Amino acid sequence: MTWGYSSAQGGAAQGAVDGCGKRRGVRVEDDALTVDKKPARILALGRGDAEPAQDLGAQPVGASDWLASGGDGVGPWAKGPYKKKPGIIGTLEPSRGKIAALRPDLILDTASSGDAKPYRTLSRIAPTVDVPKGQDAYKTSWQEQIRMIAAALGKKGAGSRLIAGVDKKFVAAAKARPESEGETISVGAPSGDGYGACVKGDSRISFAERPGFTNNPNVGAKAGSSTFLINVSRSRARI
Repeated sequence: MTWGYSSAQGGAAQGAVDGCGKRRGVRVEDDALTVDKKPARILALGRGDAEPAQDLGAQPVGASDWLASGGDGVGPWAKGPYKKKPGIIGTLEPSRGKIAALRPDLILDTASSGDAKPYRTLSRIAPTVDVPKGQDAYKTSWQEQIRMIAAALGKKGAGSRLIAGVDKKFVAAAKARPESEGETISVGAPSGDGYGACVKGDSRISFAERPGFTNNPNVGAKAGSSTFLINVSRSRARI
């Protein structure tokens, strides 16, 4: 059996090599990177990569704590699945030494900057699942994220079922609160001396739109096409 997924870096996709210069269970064909051995030591670096991996039965040996949740590095909705606490890796500037020390055989970085330089660094350590080809930084949808992680783990069917299950919950939530349809919502978080407000295309806005909410048009008007959030000073918090 083979485990396959696409890389945003096209034909440049690389797998780690052993001392003889041979790829360790990796085959590159055009922009498709195929893992021939089921990964056992998974590192979840991208925003939200750990939770889908857990839902699909994996136990990441390391993860980035994007929400500063502490503990296992996941939110309260995902507490419990870890049998052993993962090594916590930095977010925007993860330590190459810490990553290498965990000896991963697969790195998940599906919701990240998508820049070529960090991708090359990571892929020299282990096969790396980057953002989808052509996708903007940090705008990987939760559906794409699950599909890519499921493919890398050899569990495409389980990934499809997981997506279908979440879709059903969205439908149920919309039916339970029909008054959400058309309501304006702002989604963000404290950032520096102000706030970071999410824009359309970000997974958090996509989440809010499913039950019927509409993203704050004042936020969208100030956003560029490739950004996933805008900075809002405290004095302009009522935007």
